[in-house]
Amino acid sequence: MALTKVVSDGIATGAVTSDQIAAGAVTTADLEDSGVTAGTYGSSSAIPAITVDAKGRITSATTSALNVSPDVITEGNTSAEVVDTGSDGHFKVVTEGTEQLRLNAGGDLTLGETAPFGGTVANRRHLTLDAVSDVKIQLGVGGTERQYLYGDNVNLSIVNTQNGYVRINTNNTERLRVANSGAFGLSGGNYGTSGQVLTSQGSGAAPQWATPAGGKILQVVQGSYNTNTTISTNAPSYTSTGLFADITPSATSSKILVIINLSVGMSSSTAPYAGMGVEVGRIVGGVYSTVYSNGGTGYSIFVEQNENTSGMYTRIGYNLVDSPTTTSTTRYQVYAARYTTSSNVNINVGPTANTSHITLMEVAA
Repeated sequence: MALTKVVSDGIATGAVTSDQIAAGAVTTADLEDSGVTAGTYGSSSAIPAITVDAKGRITSATTSALNVSPDVITEGNTSAEVVDTGSDGHFKVVTEGTEQLRLNAGGDLTLGETAPFGGTVANRRHLTLDAVSDVKIQLGVGGTERQYLYGDNVNLSIVNTQNGYVRINTNNTERLRVANSGAFGLSGGNYGTSGQVLTSQGSGAAPQWATPAGGKILQVVQGSYNTNTTISTNAPSYTSTGLFADITPSATSSKILVIINLSVGMSSSTAPYAGMGVEVGRIVGGVYSTVYSNGGTGYSIFVEQNENTSGMYTRIGYNLVDSPTTTSTTRYQVYAARYTTSSNVNINVGPTANTSHITLMEVAA
């Protein structure tokens, strides 16, 4: 058949077969115009928009400009942008209109800030995190927080939420460890033994656990009493003066230095002398032990008088060393007794300085 103009209806009804088209029987001159302007549609800055009808005909062809910069990916008010001004090249991320992350030309990474605090420093990399109130860096496994670093306006916390330890290494060697019990370990799990102290080895070496040298004062406790107390018993029956102090030794090997200073008044109405004795007792768990005593006939102070009604005010002192061999609370109490029935003895009496004192010092063995 001779072809004149081929219209799309002819193709649709089979008047023009695919064999004829393939054999070149239908040339460009034989095709009816589609109504679309000849040309190239689409470019690096435009997207082609083509309309095709149900019979496969292109009925229109247009282009739409690309509404995107090659340096910015934007969705709403959230974007990721590459900026290169020649001197301030950086990459930044904005979420909901607020810049959250920036990586600058110097390799500084900032979160919540556009530059490191204090500015950039040559040959230094900064990781800067800023927040309205506090910052928390979390470490986790399997979707669960395990450890974190937390800082607010004032305080810094390094937290291990697990039943483990926190350690510090230098020169690829562990130096300090904090166990889950709160114990301090040196060079690993070396926590020392009870009673040991941390001792410096100078700037060139790590500290070490060591047992304190003997003779060091570990603690000091003092007691006082200022109530006028009449002593009405004769030795060897001793009456409490009301003066005592309690101490809890840190080791069973410790010594206790007992220092006593008593305010005393004495007189006698029937004899030319007056005297008194002193006893110091140790009480642990309700059990009494004598540390020092003048006994039944001894005395701490003896005053010989020329007249029966004369008397005196004075202070007497004792320095005692005791070995309680315990780490329980230990009370040291002072007792007194008259030398004879005719002796009038009062504790904490006198015109001035009428307070008695006891001082306890724990001394390392």
